[in-house]
Amino acid sequence: MKVSQVLKEIRQKHGLTQDSLAQKLHVSRSAVARWESADLPDIANLLAISETFQISLDRLIKEVKVVKEKIIRDSRRKNGTTEF
Repeated sequence: MKVSQVLKEIRQKHGLTQDSLAQKLHVSRSAVARWESADLPDIANLLAISETFQISLDRLIKEVKVVKEKIIRDSRRKNGTTEF
């Protein structure tokens, strides 16, 4: 299952709209919409989702190679390095 599908499933399971989830996570509604369509949340938002809904990061990103690659890129960018 893709991260976008997992996020949408979690949001709907908790009876939240994209707007109400965005308010909980302190992001825009359009950010949530992007996450549910194709874009991946950054690691900080993945952590916030994990904590908010008491689910493991593993559940959000398990076996999703593109997520792993994005986390590595984000970490490199944050640390100002091209090596990891």
